[in-house]
Amino acid sequence: MRALLLEGLNFYPTEDEMRRLRESFPSVNFTVRKRRDYDASDIASFDIIMGFPRAEDLKQATSLKWLQTPSAGVDQFADTTIFSHPHVILTKASGTYGRQIGDHVIGFIIAHNHSFLTHHENMKQRKWQLIFPQKDLRHSTVAIIGFGDLGRQIARKSKALDMEVLVIRKREMEGTQHIVDTFFTADNIHEAIGKADYVVLAAAGTQATHHLIDSSMITHMKQGSVLINVARGSLVDEKALIGALESHHLGGAYLDVTEQEPLDPESPLWLMENVLITAHCSGLSRNSSSLVYELFTRNLTSFLTGQEMQNVVDFSQGY
Repeated sequence: MRALLLEGLNFYPTEDEMRRLRESFPSVNFTVRKRRDYDASDIASFDIIMGFPRAEDLKQATSLKWLQTPSAGVDQFADTTIFSHPHVILTKASGTYGRQIGDHVIGFIIAHNHSFLTHHENMKQRKWQLIFPQKDLRHSTVAIIGFGDLGRQIARKSKALDMEVLVIRKREMEGTQHIVDTFFTADNIHEAIGKADYVVLAAAGTQATHHLIDSSMITHMKQGSVLINVARGSLVDEKALIGALESHHLGGAYLDVTEQEPLDPESPLWLMENVLITAHCSGLSRNSSSLVYELFTRNLTSFLTGQEMQNVVDFSQGY
């Protein structure tokens, strides 16, 4: 059994971690390479790939049985036709990023509510200005679209601030009443976002969610409300978003992801006063790599013993 471990993008196994892998799984021959440096010509010999191979190379991976990604999003791999055969198991790294992305979202919310961007600009001008918060956060409502690990972490941290929490998902989830006030289905999404001061995108990037937030959807958002995207840039029609920001229908946008990454230097979003952009880094943590490593070792044990694996992607759903 051969496994290719591709370093990069939240997976950097240490010497000690590699030692433990080799001691724990003597039947597996591990090869470690930089993600950018692997040779596509020999990819056919690997049964397991951990990391981000180039999608266009996977047709050559004729021995591949399992691909584990170090990310929670797998839209670039969630199509069986990119593989050499349709029986590849694809697993994702859900559960390793939700806590820190939840922190990032709460940072966005507090920064907007307390006008931190304006205060920062005032500092540059040595301007002393009293600015009242937008409203007390305990009187604010957040609508979260998507309720996997990421959505649940955002809900938990929002509820800790005494915010009203609305969740849009296919069906209600039992045991979450302590962090969710109301569940809405996709059929009632307009009602949910119409109540929200903050609409947070935490859904997977699929064909069904492509440009979910378009000009029509934005018209149902509350006047002056804020869009936060920490999911995938494909969920937002950026032309529609820019128009809504310019008209001040939306009070702001806080974006960790964009349709094109890096964001086009000519995009108007860069210079908008009511926009904050972070470079797809909300999930970063000093502990991310070790969390991904631990998930991989658990899944490797399950894979080798024929047990149920964590975070298996349903190709029919795309996540």
